[in-house]
Amino acid sequence: MSTKQAIDPPNITADAIAKCREEHRSLQRQAGDRVPVIVASKYDDGPHVLGVQYWTAEMILAGISANTDHTQSAFVDYLFN
Repeated sequence: MSTKQAIDPPNITADAIAKCREEHRSLQRQAGDRVPVIVASKYDDGPHVLGVQYWTAEMILAGISANTDHTQSAFVDYLFN
């Protein structure tokens, strides 16, 4: 798996990514054809928020995905390297 980042928002640091990994380390490594990835979502004018979603290989290649709340999440990194 690559660690190439699709986005690099200014408020997302390596420490923030490491903290997200630590908080979500108990998640399954795979769910069907999806793997857990760290994503950044932006709400209104606030900062990007890190979270974890299960994405397919196609979603990872696209680098961005629409959420049901009409926001977008952008690929940051794989949860498990």
